[in-house]
Amino acid sequence: MLGEEDLNVANNHYLGSQMYLKKLQVTEALHYAQKANDIMDKKPHQEPLLFVRYRFLRAKLYKNLDKNSEALKDLDEGILRAENNQKLYMEEVEMK
Repeated sequence: MLGEEDLNVANNHYLGSQMYLKKLQVTEALHYAQKANDIMDKKPHQEPLLFVRYRFLRAKLYKNLDKNSEALKDLDEGILRAENNQKLYMEEVEMK
């Protein structure tokens, strides 16, 4: 049984957020994106790619709700985490 703060649970929240976004239910999508980010904030060094992905999704939702300062904060955090993670950077370079 997974605990409430398991990364698989966070991923389920992320996917739920994506589904609500596809239905144009941005407020509900933000609710689930927030849950995913709350879990990730407790485990930020385990999965840097998930951290970045969850931040970018929440930033997109904030932008859709005209919460620009919150969106920029999430984008800055995601970019900083990506830039500071050499493994992520090297994987990106290798893909290109």
